[in-house]
Order: sequence, then C-alpha cells, then structure tokens
Amino acid sequence: MKAKYFMIPSHQVHQINESQTIGEAANIICDKHVGCVVVVNNLGRAVGIITKSDLIYATYIKGMNSTTNVKEVMSKNLIFVNENNERNQVAITMSTHNLHHILVEDNDNNWIGLITSFDLAKEAALDAKAHPWEAIRSKNAALKYKEETLNIQSNKQTAFATED
Repeated sequence: MKAKYFMIPSHQVHQINESQTIGEAANIICDKHVGCVVVVNNLGRAVGIITKSDLIYATYIKGMNSTTNVKEVMSKNLIFVNENNERNQVAITMSTHNLHHILVEDNDNNWIGLITSFDLAKEAALDAKAHPWEAIRSKNAALKYKEETLNIQSNKQTAFATED
C-alpha cells in the first residue's frame, strides 16, 4: 500500500513554530500523548522534528531549560519518503536511518504527512490479516533483504580486516 493511504495528514500532525521553546514542545507532546512534533517555519514548511528522546537528551543530559529555542534541539536533517512509496520502501527507509517518525512529501516536495513506526506496524498487520499469502511473500522478501544486507556488511568487515 502506498504511503499516502496510511500516513497521518499534515493538518492532523502536531506542529510547533521554529520560534517557540522546548517547554512548549514538551507540553504538546505530553498533553496530546504523541511521540513527536514537527517544527515548521512561518510558511508552514517542515524544518525540523522534535521527539520525546530529543527532549530528554536536551534537558537531562545537556541541562537545557524549558526556555531553550526548539531550533537548538530539533533534528534538522529531515528524511522524507514520497507519498507514492510502497509500505516496504517506507519500512526500509525508516530502518536504514533508525527512525520512528518519517515525513511524507508529494511529488512537488511539499510536506503532506507523517508516518510513525506504529502506523507502519498497524498497516502491515491489517494487510497480513486481509492478504495472508502476501504477508508470507513480503516476509520472505524482507528476510532476503536482511540476508543481503548482512552479507554486504560481512564483506565490508572482512575487507576492512584484510586491509590491516
């Protein structure tokens, strides 16, 4: 299934302006029971994302206070998937970049939504229930991809070890 069919549309995603504070971001995350807020500029374009983990790191490890600007804490190197990417492509991108939240863009590079790891798992479970044979084929494809990835990593490690 394409990303545009199981993403959270941008108008439903909790957002915060880049001029606001991490205290305000924390309030949104706690009050709304969400894992992240998307940071937008005055034009409404996504310029960053702040997760619960970012807030914990900023406050407890770095000692920042609640009046710190979100720009100092947000992840700025945003990773997007296209609205027409299939679920498996989204999963691979999220896994490759170790993400629990990923932004979705349209063909004109406009931010149009968000996909969480929970959304991805829910969609996969619903798909598996509706199409059990497809789930088996998809699982086999994922196992083959994982095996190929491990072989590539193993070859890199072997090459690195022989260079010494």
